Amino acid sequence: MAGRKQPPVWKARLSKFLPGIVVAAFAIMPVFGYLKTNFTDLQPGGTLGLLLFAVLVGAVLWGIGWLATRDWRRGAVVGVLLTFPFFHYKELLDWFVASVTQSRPRTVILVGVLILAALIGWGLRKLSDKTIRTVLSYLGVVAVIFFAWNGVGMIQESFKNAGTSVRAVNDDLTASPRTAAPKDSPDIYYLVFDRYTGSIGLSESYDFDNGKFLTQLQRRGFYVPKRSFANYPVTASSVSSSLNGGPLATKGPVDRAETAKPLYKLLQRPAVPAYLQDRGYEFVQLGSWWGPTMRSQQADRNPLTAWMVEVFGIQTHFGDLSGVFINKTAFPDLFTKLPSARTTLYDNHGPAFQSQVTQTEDLAAERGGKPKFVFTHFLMPHPPYIYDRDGDRLFPRGLSGWHRYLRQLEYTNDRILEMVDTIRKRDPHAIVILQADEGEYPKRFAKDAKPSDAQIRQKTNVLNAYYFPGEDYDALYDSITPVNTFRIVLNQFFGTDLAKQPDVTHTLGGRRNYLDFVDVTDIVRAEPGPPGSGNPAIKPTLPGPQARN
Repeated sequence: MAGRKQPPVWKARLSKFLPGIVVAAFAIMPVFGYLKTNFTDLQPGGTLGLLLFAVLVGAVLWGIGWLATRDWRRGAVVGVLLTFPFFHYKELLDWFVASVTQSRPRTVILVGVLILAALIGWGLRKLSDKTIRTVLSYLGVVAVIFFAWNGVGMIQESFKNAGTSVRAVNDDLTASPRTAAPKDSPDIYYLVFDRYTGSIGLSESYDFDNGKFLTQLQRRGFYVPKRSFANYPVTASSVSSSLNGGPLATKGPVDRAETAKPLYKLLQRPAVPAYLQDRGYEFVQLGSWWGPTMRSQQADRNPLTAWMVEVFGIQTHFGDLSGVFINKTAFPDLFTKLPSARTTLYDNHGPAFQSQVTQTEDLAAERGGKPKFVFTHFLMPHPPYIYDRDGDRLFPRGLSGWHRYLRQLEYTNDRILEMVDTIRKRDPHAIVILQADEGEYPKRFAKDAKPSDAQIRQKTNVLNAYYFPGEDYDALYDSITPVNTFRIVLNQFFGTDLAKQPDVTHTLGGRRNYLDFVDVTDIVRAEPGPPGSGNPAIKPTLPGPQARN
């Protein structure tokens, strides 16, 4: 009787390691898909850590599978099945809340998944070894197809973005003399409030009068331009231009490219702080929860405020992409069960903002040492909308997104005034610049849905206010854009001779074409419509702040 044909050596070895390979592949798949989706924003620093996190999770789930089946092959199948509820935990929780109950029974869901794993393990014990090997083989094929499909997509994105670059046109700044600044040089606070629409956009699109807040700034000695628009409509390009003191010049096929990474490089080594550092300033950047302004390669100090986990007093800060991904998993809920554990992963927006405010105020109390250039990027009134106008974290039920935006903006106004008062009290000779990078997004701001002129004004009209020691504002004017902010500051306080740049406003050629700048200056300079005309749907009266359910 002829013996059964033996499988090739490579196949036998692969079969031995197949359970571990399949578990690792399915654990990595959600990370890989997430990175593919966010490929245009991908920062390489956090990628390896996310993959390691996924593999460790896969190993734990495989171990749970072994406990349920007492067999590593069958346990691998259980581990693969558990990867979906673990990595899509938040989505499942939201679905459960919307479809089953209004409560959030996290413990019930977690226990339910473990019970399900036990039942699946019991069922797998009844299958033959051959069937289990076949199942693992098919799972391996599924993983190969998934990685190949998404890998091809990433290669296509790379080719689409190849050859594009951007630079700041600021040769006069980079060539300026760098003699040491006097010891009594003023501290500079550059405070950027993300998506803070200016008074024109608030009136035309929201039927909201922000005059009370602006008047309070003027009473404190601020110069508030009446018609200030951003040079660029999104954070990456807007802040890159202002911190580098020049307009942006692009190169390559920008009309098809969908990447902002060249702009992120400009944010890492901006020319204005570099100039001040060369003249003896300390550059302090208070990191936001948005990756490109979270960490600065150039800053002398870079306190982090967001995406933090702490165990036994040891803190770790994730990048924004890593933090968002991990926040979607069951990790935050499981992690908080550990002793001495604390995290801002789940509720990141509010604590990060409060920490930034406190630390900015604390910097104003520092005495001695070098003069400071402080850049704080506040993600307020940027969504998520979590603060009512009185600081309450509970909104009345039924409020629309624009209602919540206005209420969070009113809360932001109060915090700005408090912070300005504290800075001025502690550091009375400081320069304080309050500025927005962009306005809030209208619903129709995409390539396939052309925004109206009013919506372009809503997106590009921004908060802009200046306090100079001595209140000499002769060089400022009502239509100033951020590109000229530091040109005027450096000329007036540091003796440079920088030419005024054109106050030009751009939008994007497409929703994700971050390097394709389209001049819309004529549109933003046109006379705006009457209050509320930019968005006819906005008519109802805002409910009172105490209208709780």
